[in-house]
Amino acid sequence: MTVCADRCIAVRLSDWCACGDRHGKATLLDLDARDFARLAPLSRGIVDVSVELGTIVLPATDTEVPDLWHWLEVVR
Repeated sequence: MTVCADRCIAVRLSDWCACGDRHGKATLLDLDARDFARLAPLSRGIVDVSVELGTIVLPATDTEVPDLWHWLEVVR
């Protein structure tokens, strides 16, 4: 997937959540510190981003695509 703030980075989605409200902002993704630092200084804590989903490759144990589009609509 591609995550963009002031710049865009490619990240591998290994976990996702409807993380809920953080300081008045709905959150969808919780990037690890290394990936977040590629977008903004860690001291910012939260940044507005846009997300573009690429091809979703499911592990052998999963049978359907997670409803990520629903969560993207929630944070709009």
